[in-house]
Amino acid sequence: MVSNLENFKEYLKSHTQLSERVISNTICRVRRADKILPYDFKSFYLERLGRVENFKKISYTVQSQLRGAMRKYESFLLDTGTNEIND
Repeated sequence: MVSNLENFKEYLKSHTQLSERVISNTICRVRRADKILPYDFKSFYLERLGRVENFKKISYTVQSQLRGAMRKYESFLLDTGTNEIND
């Protein structure tokens, strides 16, 4: 499950040149992907997400946007040491 979205937003502001709107869209996409398949840092999340039926029903363009948002989120977790590993 995703968390630290406020910190993620600040991270995107300080580490990228994305506009406020793009940052907001990225956060919405992270939430949407998490609703389809709850995020788990230990798993191969993007690979597993691609196998979920509800994800497959989404247009390819939106699938790509969701994967891109989750890649940014994983980069944030790795860069900040916030791995969210749930034992």
